[in-house]
Amino acid sequence: MRKVMALALVLVFCSCFPGVLKAQDSAQGLYQRALEAWQGVEDYTCVMESYNRLGDKEEYKTYEYWYLKPGYIRMKEE
Repeated sequence: MRKVMALALVLVFCSCFPGVLKAQDSAQGLYQRALEAWQGVEDYTCVMESYNRLGDKEEYKTYEYWYLKPGYIRMKEE
């Protein structure tokens, strides 16, 4: 699970910080640069949209998510 979370963080930071990704970087170099970028992040928020379906029943939900280092999380269903 930690490897999946680390990979997700790498992908998020590559999209949020274009300077992190360079063509000559190896996978390990990219991972290291993303971890260094993560050190500078103190908090963030995001909105997550969810769609679930069971048979004919469909459900759409929106969640607001807050994160604050060292590991405080808050999630609110809108």
